[in-house]
Amino acid sequence: MHHLVFSPLRRLTAAIFVTGALATGAHADTLTTWDITGTVEATNPGPVVNYSTAFTASQISHGPNMQIVNPSLSTTPGNTWRFNYNNTPNPIPLYGATNMVVGGVTRAGAIAYGDYLTFSTVIEAGYDVQVDGVKNLYIGKTAGAPSYAGLFYTTDDGTIWQQAGGTMTLSYQLGVTDYSSFVNAILNSSPADFDNSTGLTPLTVTWDLAFWNGGIGRIGLGNDSNGGGSLLTFDGTVTAAPEPSTLALVALGAGALLKLRRRK
Repeated sequence: MHHLVFSPLRRLTAAIFVTGALATGAHADTLTTWDITGTVEATNPGPVVNYSTAFTASQISHGPNMQIVNPSLSTTPGNTWRFNYNNTPNPIPLYGATNMVVGGVTRAGAIAYGDYLTFSTVIEAGYDVQVDGVKNLYIGKTAGAPSYAGLFYTTDDGTIWQQAGGTMTLSYQLGVTDYSSFVNAILNSSPADFDNSTGLTPLTVTWDLAFWNGGIGRIGLGNDSNGGGSLLTFDGTVTAAPEPSTLALVALGAGALLKLRRRK
């Protein structure tokens, strides 16, 4: 039987490697789920489950231009939050999700009009959180409802909005569709990164699921196409900033390693 014998140099190298890996504290996992199961005319009726204290999300509510409609009058597919658009006074904007200049004139976008569903997330101080995927992003709509949707976020109370992932091209039909792939086509490779690792206070991020380029209609988040329950999910990576004592230990070990190598 052969016994592996590690030299002091190899043992020290391994210890430094492990300590450095632990110092990052990074792990990829589910960040948050929203239980989309109700037929009530409200914000998401089910609970919000946050899987990390570093990233906590709120319930989902609706923008001021999205009016809740009576379910008996709505033709939106069952188990879908129903919101109504009107031609006046605020029709669905044709100018994208955020404000843009058209012919030298600034036109209000969907977020400025209030055509969105919204929630907030809080990133605790000392953490870097990357949101790199969504699951079960089911949208139910009528044929005349908006043609496009996008997920946007701001870290400065709306001065600058950035898009998370790709734009969703909504089907011109009555039905419920999972549009996660549209968002993930970009988000998987270009995550939304919220680096609060050196921050001293929590970072609040406002998210808007904006709808634009449509007419009169109904739209909302819903269950799957079979009417079954669905968990809208955010996936990502949480990385804890290393403690100063850990960094000092790594630096000390690296110095000892360098000294041993010089002796050899």
